Amino acid sequence: MFLHLLSDDCQDLFLKIAHLVSISDNTLLWDGKTEAELTGDTNLQKVAVKEVEQEKAVLAQFARECGKDADEWIGGLFVERMSIAAFGEEMDEVWVAFKKKLKSIPLGKQNDPEERIAVSFSVLEKLHATVEEDEIEFLPAEPKVMLYELFLLALADGDISSVEDALLRKFADLFQIEEFLYDDLLERAQGMNHEAVKALSIILE
Repeated sequence: MFLHLLSDDCQDLFLKIAHLVSISDNTLLWDGKTEAELTGDTNLQKVAVKEVEQEKAVLAQFARECGKDADEWIGGLFVERMSIAAFGEEMDEVWVAFKKKLKSIPLGKQNDPEERIAVSFSVLEKLHATVEEDEIEFLPAEPKVMLYELFLLALADGDISSVEDALLRKFADLFQIEEFLYDDLLERAQGMNHEAVKALSIILE
């Protein structure tokens, strides 16, 4: 919606953070199976997250707003989940970093919300560090634009999970967004999401 207000560097950073938010709380799969479905034949090296179609659609919209080919960009994000080829991993540094952190945790705890928060924080802090490394300068509105759009992404599947909430608050802290602005932008995003759901209900009646 407002991503055109971001600089090119900021858009690139935003897309990476948006992808992190989208996978932060999604259920992990091993060789396409949930934890309850694992067997002795399961390839535990083939780790993926269960995709949420609503979030995937929002990510595609973000890509288009940032001037990217949505099919190519989304395809790049998800190629590693269909193959453990090195090519796939090179296409998605966020997923690679996220997966690396997860593998340091016992398998039975990798879907635990507290563990997922810690992993997500680590990856977000790494992404934030690139701001100084790449000397990215933000206009005052840009972090607020990013946060608002991230709220819309988190709300795409209905509710903001505890993992997403913690990650978004960490984002606000790192990018120095005051609490009253956080609450105000969240309220606006919730209102926008509510109206979109109502409109869709009317259309589908």
